[in-house]
Amino acid sequence: DNVQELSIFEHLPEELFWKIIDYVPESVRILSQTSRNLRYHVLHYVSMPARIEIIENLFCEFETHYDDMKITMSVSYHKTDLFEMRLEAILFSNGFSPERIQRRKHKMKEYTFECIPGDLETNLRNVSICIGARPQTSSIRGRIDVVELYHHHEEHKREYYKTLLEGINFDCLSLDFGRLKDDDAEFTRKLIVEHNVDYLDISFQQAAYDPQAFLLEVSSLVRSIFFTLPQLDDEDTEYYEYNIYSYGMQDTEWVPLVNEMFGEGKKLDKFCIENSDQPSYFSSDCIRQFTENLPFLGKRICFMIECNPTEEELSATVINDHVIRG
Repeated sequence: DNVQELSIFEHLPEELFWKIIDYVPESVRILSQTSRNLRYHVLHYVSMPARIEIIENLFCEFETHYDDMKITMSVSYHKTDLFEMRLEAILFSNGFSPERIQRRKHKMKEYTFECIPGDLETNLRNVSICIGARPQTSSIRGRIDVVELYHHHEEHKREYYKTLLEGINFDCLSLDFGRLKDDDAEFTRKLIVEHNVDYLDISFQQAAYDPQAFLLEVSSLVRSIFFTLPQLDDEDTEYYEYNIYSYGMQDTEWVPLVNEMFGEGKKLDKFCIENSDQPSYFSSDCIRQFTENLPFLGKRICFMIECNPTEEELSATVINDHVIRG
């Protein structure tokens, strides 16, 4: 009976067999060891563009003064066999040394790839194929949770990032700029649009490009913004307080900006400002204006800031179906 059942299973149409792996990716290694016929189907599956999301998070950085690139991916344990087989079929078979991958175990299994300049373009294309589903091939949710990019200020490095991320969607984009410039703003906008980003996590210390215009632009593109204001240096505190934290604005001038970010025609409905180094930046008057205005913008929003305008805590109150607390 077992032989007969296996024979029936082996004669399933290949597309149906692939759907089994889509929904039970942890079965891929066992299926490949069951028979030659099933191994053929498995090898075909792991060699083609991924049909499902395989990795959860992606962290990329270049060495500061070199073009050596490190890519760290987090993979759920039930998908590690599938990911390993894709590495064997796509990456290792094209000359990428297994010794250039470090593996660590945390809540998910982490893989760190070391790519060097000589073969960077080719390897990035192959790593990109290993990553996971593209929109046009996805049979199950094909999105990465978080993509973090560092040392992305030079144009040729941005091109490498574009190669790695081509055709891949992700929920959250995390970027850290030292000084926000025009081309940084354009790079961010393009990534958001091309990869259907919903959540932007961004930090910058200074701005050559108008930060108010930038925040208004991205509020039309994403649903959530987590904006981290920079840590203050011990020296030149007064300079940092005015030139970095305010970006030329007084604290109460954030009120009309935030109102417009949440306003009509804007996609944004969640905005958080992390400001742990200077929690008193927003004054009591600024907090009062936020409380009076934001619940009446015509949509449900979430707005969070770190502030300490008074020593008294605000008891939770409900205004127009919005909870105000502090």
